[in-house]
Amino acid sequence: MLDTILTGVVSSRCFILLSKFLQAVKIPRDSSRRETPQGVRTAPFGRRSKRGERLFEYAQKYKSVIEKAECTMVNYDLWDPNVICVTDKDNTEFCWIDPERSFWGDKIFDFICMQNPLFSVKAKKESLKIYNSVTDVPVEENRDTEIRYAFAQGLMGLIMEIEKYYRYTPHHFGWWRNIATGAVMYKCAFRVLKNG
Repeated sequence: MLDTILTGVVSSRCFILLSKFLQAVKIPRDSSRRETPQGVRTAPFGRRSKRGERLFEYAQKYKSVIEKAECTMVNYDLWDPNVICVTDKDNTEFCWIDPERSFWGDKIFDFICMQNPLFSVKAKKESLKIYNSVTDVPVEENRDTEIRYAFAQGLMGLIMEIEKYYRYTPHHFGWWRNIATGAVMYKCAFRVLKNG
């Protein structure tokens, strides 16, 4: 359940409510089945994610850094195939598609899929330069930005880890791609978050 809840965390303002909710709710930790009132045997709700729990601990640790982020609309899946360009004479219009991961939160999350998702935010110089040339509020290159970006990588790792259960089966390539991608995204995130 924690991993499902964390996918909905879009800004640090949710952390206080999330903490109170998690304290009030008993999360099933075992894989035993239980009976519903209708007598139907079901599996426990959700799945446990140890790395998701670790990410949540880092979110608590860096709460003050995350809370400072200005919120805006975030696509969180902004890469070449999800951008449509229409040019009419001298006018080019852009349209973003595939919004199922969109949320209101930290703009640094949109940099995850730009260039290479495994790059650190410091290595995304081209994306940052272009973004900063057209925005009123440029992204600053500092330690707080690195921490927020690492958290964004960790959250993408969590999404990869849990979405395989409802999108794929173990016989599908996507299942294994999500396992590998999730593991690498967590590793990149935890490397930064561990050292703060």
